[in-house]
Amino acid sequence: MKKLKEPPSPRPYWHVDMKWLTSFPLIMVLGITFLVFSAYQITQPDFLTALLNTDSTLIPESFLSSLSNPQAHAFFGKILLYLSLISFLLLACLAFFSYRFGKISNIGCAFFVTALPGTVFFKFFKDVFSQETFDPGALPPSLPINIETLKLYSAAIREIGILILDFMYKTYLFITLLGLIVMFLALVSSIVWKIFKKK
Repeated sequence: MKKLKEPPSPRPYWHVDMKWLTSFPLIMVLGITFLVFSAYQITQPDFLTALLNTDSTLIPESFLSSLSNPQAHAFFGKILLYLSLISFLLLACLAFFSYRFGKISNIGCAFFVTALPGTVFFKFFKDVFSQETFDPGALPPSLPINIETLKLYSAAIREIGILILDFMYKTYLFITLLGLIVMFLALVSSIVWKIFKKK
């Protein structure tokens, strides 16, 4: 007589509660981490110079160099380190309290849910900023402002703004796609595992 297989031990229900309790702070911490990471990249020396076209004459070199802030870069680096450690701890907790392939898919879902709003937000404002133009000539001539200087710096600020928004958009888009890929791989792995389990 064949010995019947013992049914798998039921999953503790409090694991489900802990999974959800872990997910909410994880999404908040990841959201802050992604923003701090972007600020860390933007404030590094020569970041904007590397993004700019070398033939661009809109931005004065003195104005561009004034945007580099080593102190801010170091400050964001320290915060990023602590946030990364907290994020890793929360991701480990989420994986521990998840079940089977949910350990993978839930991590991907956390990245996707956190980054998708930022992707839409920065894409929208990048497009808006790219279309908006400022005409200094429309200002009253009585204002004590050098119109040519104002034209130069308004164009420079606009170009820098577009570069930063484009960088933010691409960063969040990458994280969003990464989350989707992780969820897809978890789904495929789960299907393959069920197929081989039946054989």
